Amino acid sequence: MLKPLDVIAVFTTYEPNQALIRNIETMSKQVNSIIIVDDGSKMPISLEILTICSLNKKVTLYRNEENSGIAYSLNRGIEIASNNGFDWAVTMDQDSEPTHDFIYQLCTSLNNLVSRENVALLTPTVVDSSNPRKISKLLINNKKIYFELTDMSYRDRDDLILAITSGCLTSIPKIKVVGGFPTEYFIDYVDSFLSLKLIQSGYKIAFSSQAKLLHNLGNPEVKNLLGNKVRTLNHSGFRRYYIARNTIFMYREFYRTFPNWILYDVYIGIYSLISILLFERNKFEKLGYSLKGIYHGLLGVKGKLH
Repeated sequence: MLKPLDVIAVFTTYEPNQALIRNIETMSKQVNSIIIVDDGSKMPISLEILTICSLNKKVTLYRNEENSGIAYSLNRGIEIASNNGFDWAVTMDQDSEPTHDFIYQLCTSLNNLVSRENVALLTPTVVDSSNPRKISKLLINNKKIYFELTDMSYRDRDDLILAITSGCLTSIPKIKVVGGFPTEYFIDYVDSFLSLKLIQSGYKIAFSSQAKLLHNLGNPEVKNLLGNKVRTLNHSGFRRYYIARNTIFMYREFYRTFPNWILYDVYIGIYSLISILLFERNKFEKLGYSLKGIYHGLLGVKGKLH
């Protein structure tokens, strides 16, 4: 049976703000060891925040010499955790806020699953920090050609197709089997890639209904379109490049085995395109970066955009 003290927390950071101090403090009350892998932060205020966090006796800070991407930082943190004897890690974004009993609830959910020996990832109940009352959706692994969404409920389950990185209880030995996170993606879709690879290898992705994580995706705004609310993420052009490019890689990799995920992602892509065209600022810059990403994806250009 997994216990909270058997879990190590791995935070990945890049130019963190004050929220990291609070989140490290909350997590330090739940686990015995925390790893921070910073991905080449340069701003003085961010370096000061990292120094403050490193003063916590449970925290070990590692710094990448340059900005190498979230996948590289996650793999580095997971490898360090493995070398320290841990088989389970919870991966955390710098600005995602766990509740006071977060790790306990994750462990309880895992221990109560009949399929726990085959679970590779356990994702929490994600609460949108920009709209806490909104009920998030889960993408189900229905093994069919169409995708299926269901509300996050009060029932744990083990039939998901995706788990986001932040707040995810991660089996270190199992993700090593599939090679970890794809460093060539740099950022965006690294969690989707890992999730689908794990399912291909026969592992399960589970959901905890009681572990709650306050999470922020992008810089969201809610707009009105003909009486309907449209949520814009306002990602930068830089991010739009990686989203578009890595979409091509993902479709090539998984169109045969996960057509349901492909259809879901196309749906999300169309929604994002409409929101950019109608509501977001710098739309032509973002569309330009997106087209460049698609072009590079077709050419097979991987890694960091220079």
